[in-house]
Amino acid sequence: MTLAERFLVQADECDRMSKISHDQTNKILWRGMADRWRQCAELERKNARATKQRSRRARPGRAKILNRSSLSVAGRTRMGANLRINNMTASAKMAKRPDAPA
Repeated sequence: MTLAERFLVQADECDRMSKISHDQTNKILWRGMADRWRQCAELERKNARATKQRSRRARPGRAKILNRSSLSVAGRTRMGANLRINNMTASAKMAKRPDAPA
């Protein structure tokens, strides 16, 4: 059962409560809550559709990083550490080559 379907179940329950309620104020309250549950269900359906469309457009297997600021602090630290390690490895490889400048 999807989230939108669960919201509709809640709306149905609120409708049932409004029908069995004797007090007019409570009836109005239950109907209002049912309407809100239906609105939530509709928003969830729209959100699920939009998410599905975005996932179809995304290229599989490719991470999308717009800029460095979008990374967390830990991600920037790891990225910087990886760059330093790669640079050190490249420097060590160059030093081991016989034709490398001294």
